[in-house]
Amino acid sequence: MEDDSLDTENWRSIPGWEGLYEVSDLGRVRSVSRVVMRSNGVKNSVQQRILKSSNSKDQPYLLVGLYKTGSKSKSFCVHSLVAIAFLGPKPDGMLVRHINGDKTDNRLKNITYGTYQENALDMHSHGTMSFARMNAEMVIEARKRSSLGESYVSISRSMGVKVSTIMAAIKRQNWKHI
Repeated sequence: MEDDSLDTENWRSIPGWEGLYEVSDLGRVRSVSRVVMRSNGVKNSVQQRILKSSNSKDQPYLLVGLYKTGSKSKSFCVHSLVAIAFLGPKPDGMLVRHINGDKTDNRLKNITYGTYQENALDMHSHGTMSFARMNAEMVIEARKRSSLGESYVSISRSMGVKVSTIMAAIKRQNWKHI
């Protein structure tokens, strides 16, 4: 990753989390200073701080946990937060692409919306193509496209996933929880 100056880091509120969290064009997420009321009625001061992002063995993307008073913590992919804050809502049928292929490089200049086919072409050119993996977003999109009459082969090619994997996801032989 290139050395970007923190002096020029731009921050935006995360839609739906205004006044609680912000994301920067360098791919960092921070809490906003505020006072919250605990469930026992005691006021608690929350200081502004950069959140730690991490990934898991199941998820190659960096994640952060965001919390609203009275609800459970929710995990979000940092690249998705950068995209929605700086690029606006994700258009239907699109996903967030990492232009340089580095799934941990969440700088705005490395993030764009694109089609599954564009993403598959990116992965092929970066040498990161994996014909074994789908994510929940891809499963939902594949099922939607199949219900509209698109062939398994067409969906497979555009997503860079084997036809058998697409068929199993659409027929709910796997990804049953989605």
